[in-house]
Amino acid sequence: MDIDWKERVLCCERAGLSRADIADFCGLSYSSLGDLMRGATREPRGMAAVKLWQLSERLAAGLEEAA
Repeated sequence: MDIDWKERVLCCERAGLSRADIADFCGLSYSSLGDLMRGATREPRGMAAVKLWQLSERLAAGLEEAA
């Protein structure tokens, strides 16, 4: 299964988080998150991937509730 990591980050941004906040939460550098958004990196590694997935899922659920 291919995960659209850029869409995961965009989901977090739609919920009001900055890229710096997202990177911080996931344990990524700001430049690593930028690489992910530009497509220079296909996916985050290890726990960063798990944390980004969990964060985006929680925020998406909150956005759905607010709609």
